[in-house]
Amino acid sequence: MASAVDSIDSSTLALNQALDGDELVARDCFAEFTSMVSLARTDKQNPSLLVYGARGVGKTSLVEAALQGTAGVLGMSYNGDGTDLEQRLEQLLLKLAGLPEHGPKADLGDRLRAILTFYQIVHKRRPVVVIDINERTGPATLSKLLLAAKQLGFQEKLATFIFVVSASRSALGLTIGIRQSRVRGYRAPDFSEDEALAYLAKHLPPFPGMAEFVVQQIGTRAMDLVELCSECRGVELEPECRERVEAYREACIKDARFALRGFVAIAKKNEAFSKEASVAFFRQLLAADSDDAALAGTCVLDDDYAADAFGFEEPELLLLALAKYHAFAIDPFDHTISMQSHFMQTAIEQYLQPEAPSAAGTSEPRSA
Repeated sequence: MASAVDSIDSSTLALNQALDGDELVARDCFAEFTSMVSLARTDKQNPSLLVYGARGVGKTSLVEAALQGTAGVLGMSYNGDGTDLEQRLEQLLLKLAGLPEHGPKADLGDRLRAILTFYQIVHKRRPVVVIDINERTGPATLSKLLLAAKQLGFQEKLATFIFVVSASRSALGLTIGIRQSRVRGYRAPDFSEDEALAYLAKHLPPFPGMAEFVVQQIGTRAMDLVELCSECRGVELEPECRERVEAYREACIKDARFALRGFVAIAKKNEAFSKEASVAFFRQLLAADSDDAALAGTCVLDDDYAADAFGFEEPELLLLALAKYHAFAIDPFDHTISMQSHFMQTAIEQYLQPEAPSAAGTSEPRSA
Protein backbone atom coordinates (compact mmCIF):
# COMPACT_ATOMS: atom_id res chain seq x y z
CA MET A 1 0.00 0.00 0.00
CA ALA A 2 2.80 2.41 0.92
CA SER A 3 4.55 1.79 -2.39
CA ALA A 4 1.35 2.61 -4.27
CA VAL A 5 0.93 5.86 -2.34
CA ASP A 6 4.56 6.84 -2.97
CA SER A 7 4.17 6.10 -6.67
CA ILE A 8 1.16 8.42 -6.86
CA ASP A 9 2.90 11.29 -5.11
CA SER A 10 5.99 10.98 -7.31
CA SER A 11 3.82 10.97 -10.43
CA THR A 12 3.55 14.10 -12.58
CA LEU A 13 2.46 14.79 -16.13
CA ALA A 14 5.05 14.50 -18.88
CA LEU A 15 5.63 17.81 -20.62
CA ASN A 16 4.82 17.97 -24.31
CA GLN A 17 7.95 18.30 -26.45
CA ALA A 18 6.57 21.51 -27.92
CA LEU A 19 6.76 23.02 -24.43
CA ASP A 20 10.35 22.09 -23.62
CA GLY A 21 12.27 24.86 -21.92
CA ASP A 22 10.44 28.06 -21.10
CA GLU A 23 8.44 28.58 -24.28
CA LEU A 24 4.97 28.76 -22.73
CA VAL A 25 5.42 28.90 -18.97
CA ALA A 26 4.73 32.64 -18.82
CA ARG A 27 1.13 32.34 -20.02
CA ASP A 28 -1.37 33.93 -17.64
CA CYS A 29 -3.80 31.04 -18.07
CA PHE A 30 -1.31 28.57 -16.56
CA ALA A 31 -1.43 30.21 -13.14
CA GLU A 32 -5.19 30.62 -13.47
CA PHE A 33 -5.72 26.95 -14.23
CA THR A 34 -3.28 25.78 -11.54
CA SER A 35 -5.22 27.83 -8.99
CA MET A 36 -8.49 26.33 -10.23
CA VAL A 37 -7.12 22.79 -9.78
CA SER A 38 -5.79 23.59 -6.29
CA LEU A 39 -9.18 24.91 -5.23
CA ALA A 40 -11.01 21.89 -6.65
CA ARG A 41 -8.52 19.55 -4.96
CA THR A 42 -9.33 20.97 -1.51
CA ASP A 43 -12.99 21.88 -2.14
CA LYS A 44 -15.41 19.89 0.03
CA GLN A 45 -17.65 19.48 -3.03
CA ASN A 46 -14.70 18.21 -5.12
CA PRO A 47 -16.08 18.96 -8.60
CA SER A 48 -14.54 17.49 -11.73
CA LEU A 49 -12.99 19.94 -14.20
CA LEU A 50 -13.62 19.81 -17.94
CA VAL A 51 -11.10 21.58 -20.18
CA TYR A 52 -12.49 22.42 -23.60
CA GLY A 53 -11.94 24.80 -26.50
CA ALA A 54 -11.46 25.03 -30.25
CA ARG A 55 -9.17 22.64 -32.08
CA GLY A 56 -5.52 23.63 -31.91
CA VAL A 57 -5.94 25.98 -28.97
CA GLY A 58 -3.57 23.85 -26.88
CA LYS A 59 -5.84 22.22 -24.28
CA THR A 60 -3.61 19.26 -23.44
CA SER A 61 -0.46 21.39 -23.52
CA LEU A 62 -2.07 23.93 -21.18
CA VAL A 63 -2.90 21.23 -18.62
CA GLU A 64 0.54 19.64 -18.89
CA ALA A 65 2.39 22.92 -18.50
CA ALA A 66 0.15 24.28 -15.74
CA LEU A 67 0.55 21.16 -13.60
CA GLN A 68 4.30 20.73 -14.03
CA GLY A 69 5.89 20.13 -10.64
CA THR A 70 2.55 19.32 -9.00
CA ALA A 71 2.84 16.06 -7.06
CA GLY A 72 0.18 13.40 -7.15
CA VAL A 73 -1.01 13.96 -10.72
CA LEU A 74 -1.89 10.88 -12.76
CA GLY A 75 -2.41 11.06 -16.51
CA MET A 76 -4.28 8.63 -18.73
CA SER A 77 -5.74 8.58 -22.23
CA TYR A 78 -9.24 7.21 -22.62
CA ASN A 79 -10.84 5.56 -25.63
CA GLY A 80 -13.33 3.18 -24.02
CA ASP A 81 -17.11 3.07 -23.79
CA GLY A 82 -17.39 5.02 -20.52
CA THR A 83 -18.22 2.06 -18.26
CA ASP A 84 -14.74 1.00 -17.13
CA LEU A 85 -13.18 4.04 -15.45
CA GLU A 86 -12.68 2.26 -12.11
CA GLN A 87 -11.02 -0.69 -13.79
CA ARG A 88 -8.64 1.41 -15.88
CA LEU A 89 -7.70 3.66 -12.99
CA GLU A 90 -7.06 0.71 -10.68
CA GLN A 91 -4.86 -0.91 -13.33
CA LEU A 92 -2.91 2.34 -13.71
CA LEU A 93 -2.25 2.62 -9.96
CA LEU A 94 -1.23 -1.02 -9.61
CA LYS A 95 1.12 -0.72 -12.58
CA LEU A 96 2.74 2.41 -11.13
CA ALA A 97 3.29 0.59 -7.82
CA GLY A 98 4.53 -2.59 -9.46
CA LEU A 99 1.74 -4.62 -7.87
CA PRO A 100 -0.03 -7.60 -9.49
CA GLU A 101 -3.22 -6.71 -11.31
CA HIS A 102 -5.25 -9.52 -9.70
CA GLY A 103 -5.03 -9.52 -5.93
CA PRO A 104 -6.37 -12.22 -3.58
CA LYS A 105 -9.99 -11.78 -2.47
CA ALA A 106 -10.24 -8.28 -3.95
CA ASP A 107 -13.26 -7.12 -5.87
CA LEU A 108 -12.91 -4.60 -8.69
CA GLY A 109 -12.39 -1.15 -7.20
CA ASP A 110 -11.46 -2.32 -3.68
CA ARG A 111 -7.73 -1.74 -4.06
CA LEU A 112 -8.35 1.49 -5.97
CA ARG A 113 -10.36 2.89 -3.08
CA ALA A 114 -7.89 1.65 -0.48
CA ILE A 115 -4.91 3.26 -2.24
CA LEU A 116 -6.64 6.60 -2.84
CA THR A 117 -7.91 6.74 0.74
CA PHE A 118 -4.48 5.95 2.18
CA TYR A 119 -2.93 8.61 -0.09
CA GLN A 120 -5.19 11.27 1.42
CA ILE A 121 -4.38 10.15 4.97
CA VAL A 122 -0.65 10.43 4.29
CA HIS A 123 -0.55 13.61 2.17
CA LYS A 124 -3.66 15.50 3.36
CA ARG A 125 -4.86 16.11 -0.18
CA ARG A 126 -6.58 14.27 -2.98
CA PRO A 127 -4.65 12.98 -6.00
CA VAL A 128 -5.49 14.50 -9.40
CA VAL A 129 -6.43 12.30 -12.35
CA VAL A 130 -6.11 13.90 -15.79
CA ILE A 131 -8.07 12.03 -18.47
CA ASP A 132 -7.43 12.93 -22.12
CA ILE A 133 -10.59 12.06 -24.04
CA ASN A 134 -10.16 10.58 -27.51
CA GLU A 135 -11.52 12.91 -30.21
CA ARG A 136 -13.89 10.20 -31.46
CA THR A 137 -15.56 9.90 -28.07
CA GLY A 138 -19.26 10.74 -28.30
CA PRO A 139 -21.52 12.52 -25.81
CA ALA A 140 -23.04 9.30 -24.43
CA THR A 141 -19.61 7.92 -23.53
CA LEU A 142 -18.53 11.18 -21.92
CA SER A 143 -21.77 11.23 -19.93
CA LYS A 144 -20.96 7.82 -18.47
CA LEU A 145 -17.42 8.92 -17.62
CA LEU A 146 -18.65 12.06 -15.87
CA LEU A 147 -21.08 9.99 -13.81
CA ALA A 148 -18.29 7.58 -12.84
CA ALA A 149 -16.08 10.51 -11.85
CA LYS A 150 -18.98 12.01 -9.89
CA GLN A 151 -19.19 8.79 -7.88
CA LEU A 152 -15.45 8.58 -7.16
CA GLY A 153 -14.87 12.32 -6.83
CA PHE A 154 -17.93 14.25 -5.70
CA GLN A 155 -19.56 11.47 -3.68
CA GLU A 156 -16.61 9.44 -2.33
CA LYS A 157 -14.05 12.30 -2.40
CA LEU A 158 -11.29 9.91 -3.52
CA ALA A 159 -9.68 11.99 -6.31
CA THR A 160 -10.11 15.18 -8.32
CA PHE A 161 -10.75 14.50 -12.00
CA ILE A 162 -9.77 16.67 -14.95
CA PHE A 163 -11.20 15.79 -18.36
CA VAL A 164 -9.48 17.23 -21.45
CA VAL A 165 -11.95 17.11 -24.31
CA SER A 166 -10.28 16.93 -27.71
CA ALA A 167 -13.49 17.50 -29.69
CA SER A 168 -16.19 19.99 -28.73
CA ARG A 169 -18.87 17.52 -29.84
CA SER A 170 -17.89 15.19 -26.96
CA ALA A 171 -19.13 17.77 -24.47
CA LEU A 172 -22.25 18.71 -26.43
CA GLY A 173 -25.55 16.92 -26.51
CA LEU A 174 -24.76 15.07 -23.29
CA THR A 175 -27.45 12.67 -22.13
CA ILE A 176 -27.11 14.29 -18.70
CA GLY A 177 -26.45 17.94 -17.95
CA ILE A 178 -22.83 18.91 -17.36
CA ARG A 179 -23.62 20.68 -14.11
CA GLN A 180 -25.66 17.70 -12.91
CA SER A 181 -22.42 15.74 -13.15
CA ARG A 182 -20.75 18.18 -10.72
CA VAL A 183 -18.42 19.47 -13.42
CA ARG A 184 -16.87 22.91 -13.75
CA GLY A 185 -15.66 24.05 -17.15
CA TYR A 186 -12.45 25.76 -18.18
CA ARG A 187 -12.26 27.12 -21.69
CA ALA A 188 -8.67 26.98 -22.91
CA PRO A 189 -7.86 30.37 -24.44
CA ASP A 190 -5.87 31.28 -27.51
CA PHE A 191 -2.64 33.13 -26.88
CA SER A 192 -3.08 36.79 -26.16
CA GLU A 193 -1.30 38.94 -28.72
CA ASP A 194 1.50 39.67 -26.23
CA GLU A 195 1.95 35.95 -25.48
CA ALA A 196 2.00 35.15 -29.19
CA LEU A 197 4.61 37.82 -29.89
CA ALA A 198 6.76 36.62 -27.00
CA TYR A 199 6.58 33.02 -28.24
CA LEU A 200 7.41 34.02 -31.81
CA ALA A 201 10.31 36.19 -30.69
CA LYS A 202 11.94 33.08 -29.20
CA HIS A 203 11.29 30.68 -32.07
CA LEU A 204 11.24 32.61 -35.33
CA PRO A 205 14.33 33.77 -37.20
CA PRO A 206 15.12 37.28 -35.86
CA PHE A 207 13.92 39.34 -38.82
CA PRO A 208 12.56 42.82 -37.96
CA GLY A 209 8.78 42.91 -37.64
CA MET A 210 8.41 39.19 -38.45
CA ALA A 211 6.54 38.28 -35.25
CA GLU A 212 3.99 41.04 -35.85
CA PHE A 213 3.61 39.93 -39.48
CA VAL A 214 2.90 36.35 -38.38
CA VAL A 215 0.22 37.40 -35.87
CA GLN A 216 -1.43 39.53 -38.56
CA GLN A 217 -1.39 36.66 -41.04
CA ILE A 218 -2.24 33.59 -38.95
CA GLY A 219 -3.61 34.83 -35.62
CA THR A 220 -2.70 33.66 -32.12
CA ARG A 221 -3.74 29.99 -31.94
CA ALA A 222 -1.07 27.88 -30.23
CA MET A 223 -1.01 25.00 -32.72
CA ASP A 224 -0.63 27.36 -35.69
CA LEU A 225 2.21 29.27 -34.03
CA VAL A 226 4.08 26.08 -33.16
CA GLU A 227 3.67 24.64 -36.66
CA LEU A 228 4.60 27.91 -38.35
CA CYS A 229 7.78 28.23 -36.28
CA SER A 230 8.68 24.70 -37.30
CA GLU A 231 8.09 25.62 -40.97
CA CYS A 232 10.42 28.61 -40.67
CA ARG A 233 13.17 26.96 -38.65
CA GLY A 234 16.58 27.45 -40.23
CA VAL A 235 15.42 30.01 -42.83
CA GLU A 236 18.20 32.54 -43.44
CA LEU A 237 16.49 35.08 -45.72
CA GLU A 238 13.56 37.30 -44.69
CA PRO A 239 11.69 37.04 -48.05
CA GLU A 240 11.73 33.25 -47.81
CA CYS A 241 10.40 33.38 -44.26
CA ARG A 242 7.54 35.66 -45.33
CA GLU A 243 6.75 33.38 -48.24
CA ARG A 244 6.46 30.42 -45.88
CA VAL A 245 4.15 32.38 -43.59
CA GLU A 246 1.93 33.33 -46.52
CA ALA A 247 1.94 29.76 -47.86
CA TYR A 248 0.93 28.44 -44.44
CA ARG A 249 -1.88 30.97 -44.25
CA GLU A 250 -3.20 30.06 -47.72
CA ALA A 251 -3.12 26.34 -46.91
CA CYS A 252 -5.06 26.92 -43.67
CA ILE A 253 -7.63 29.13 -45.43
CA LYS A 254 -8.08 26.39 -48.01
CA ASP A 255 -8.72 23.92 -45.19
CA ALA A 256 -11.26 26.32 -43.67
CA ARG A 257 -13.04 26.77 -47.00
CA PHE A 258 -13.27 23.00 -47.37
CA ALA A 259 -14.78 22.68 -43.87
CA LEU A 260 -17.21 25.52 -44.48
CA ARG A 261 -18.38 24.09 -47.81
CA GLY A 262 -18.76 20.66 -46.23
CA PHE A 263 -20.87 21.96 -43.37
CA VAL A 264 -23.09 24.01 -45.67
CA ALA A 265 -23.50 21.04 -48.01
CA ILE A 266 -24.84 18.95 -45.12
CA ALA A 267 -27.15 21.77 -44.05
CA LYS A 268 -28.54 22.18 -47.58
CA LYS A 269 -29.98 18.65 -47.35
CA ASN A 270 -32.32 19.83 -44.59
CA GLU A 271 -35.81 20.66 -45.79
CA ALA A 272 -35.86 23.74 -43.56
CA PHE A 273 -32.53 25.10 -44.84
CA SER A 274 -32.64 28.72 -45.96
CA LYS A 275 -29.80 30.42 -47.80
CA GLU A 276 -30.96 33.81 -46.47
CA ALA A 277 -31.02 32.57 -42.85
CA SER A 278 -27.59 30.94 -43.15
CA VAL A 279 -26.08 34.09 -44.66
CA ALA A 280 -27.62 36.17 -41.87
CA PHE A 281 -26.10 33.79 -39.31
CA PHE A 282 -22.62 34.07 -40.80
CA ARG A 283 -22.86 37.86 -40.96
CA GLN A 284 -23.75 37.94 -37.28
CA LEU A 285 -20.91 35.54 -36.50
CA LEU A 286 -18.47 37.91 -38.19
CA ALA A 287 -19.95 40.82 -36.23
CA ALA A 288 -19.65 38.87 -32.96
CA ASP A 289 -15.96 38.29 -33.73
CA SER A 290 -15.41 41.97 -34.52
CA ASP A 291 -12.77 44.08 -32.74
CA ASP A 292 -15.57 46.60 -32.16
CA ALA A 293 -16.67 45.67 -28.63
CA ALA A 294 -20.00 47.51 -28.94
CA LEU A 295 -20.84 45.64 -32.15
CA ALA A 296 -19.70 42.29 -30.82
CA GLY A 297 -21.75 42.73 -27.66
CA THR A 298 -24.97 42.93 -29.65
CA CYS A 299 -24.31 39.67 -31.55
CA VAL A 300 -24.42 36.82 -29.06
CA LEU A 301 -25.28 33.65 -30.97
CA ASP A 302 -26.37 30.34 -29.48
CA ASP A 303 -26.78 26.78 -30.73
CA ASP A 304 -30.58 27.07 -31.02
CA TYR A 305 -30.18 29.97 -33.42
CA ALA A 306 -27.57 28.01 -35.38
CA ALA A 307 -29.87 24.98 -35.63
CA ASP A 308 -32.70 27.16 -36.90
CA ALA A 309 -30.47 29.08 -39.32
CA PHE A 310 -29.30 25.88 -41.03
CA GLY A 311 -32.53 23.89 -40.78
CA PHE A 312 -31.44 21.24 -38.27
CA GLU A 313 -34.56 19.95 -36.55
CA GLU A 314 -32.57 18.02 -33.92
CA PRO A 315 -29.62 19.57 -32.01
CA GLU A 316 -27.60 16.35 -32.30
CA LEU A 317 -27.71 16.62 -36.11
CA LEU A 318 -26.11 20.06 -35.91
CA LEU A 319 -23.41 18.68 -33.63
CA LEU A 320 -22.75 15.74 -35.94
CA ALA A 321 -22.28 18.12 -38.87
CA LEU A 322 -19.89 20.28 -36.83
CA ALA A 323 -17.97 17.21 -35.67
CA LYS A 324 -17.24 16.40 -39.31
CA TYR A 325 -16.75 19.95 -40.57
CA HIS A 326 -15.64 22.51 -37.98
CA ALA A 327 -17.41 25.58 -39.33
CA PHE A 328 -17.83 27.26 -35.95
CA ALA A 329 -17.41 26.44 -32.25
CA ILE A 330 -20.10 25.91 -29.59
CA ASP A 331 -19.45 26.38 -25.87
CA PRO A 332 -20.81 23.27 -24.08
CA PHE A 333 -21.59 25.21 -20.90
CA ASP A 334 -23.42 28.31 -22.12
CA HIS A 335 -24.13 27.02 -25.67
CA THR A 336 -22.86 30.23 -27.29
CA ILE A 337 -21.30 30.28 -30.75
CA SER A 338 -17.83 31.58 -31.57
CA MET A 339 -15.52 31.77 -34.58
CA GLN A 340 -13.68 28.51 -35.17
CA SER A 341 -10.40 30.08 -36.23
CA HIS A 342 -8.63 33.07 -37.73
CA PHE A 343 -8.74 31.30 -41.09
CA MET A 344 -12.42 30.43 -40.87
CA GLN A 345 -13.15 34.14 -40.55
CA THR A 346 -11.51 34.69 -43.95
CA ALA A 347 -13.33 31.68 -45.41
CA ILE A 348 -16.70 33.03 -44.24
CA GLU A 349 -15.94 36.48 -45.62
CA GLN A 350 -15.19 34.87 -48.99
CA TYR A 351 -18.35 32.73 -48.77
CA LEU A 352 -20.41 35.88 -48.31
CA GLN A 353 -18.91 37.36 -51.49
CA PRO A 354 -19.81 34.75 -54.13
CA GLU A 355 -19.40 37.23 -56.92
CA ALA A 356 -15.69 37.50 -56.19
CA PRO A 357 -13.38 35.11 -58.09
CA SER A 358 -12.94 31.97 -56.00
CA ALA A 359 -9.56 30.40 -55.41
CA ALA A 360 -11.07 27.54 -53.44
CA GLY A 361 -10.47 24.92 -56.13
CA THR A 362 -11.92 21.46 -55.82
CA SER A 363 -9.02 19.54 -54.34
CA GLU A 364 -8.94 18.10 -50.84
CA PRO A 365 -7.31 20.18 -48.09
CA ARG A 366 -3.96 19.28 -46.60
CA SER A 367 -5.78 17.95 -43.53
CA ALA A 368 -9.51 17.35 -43.50
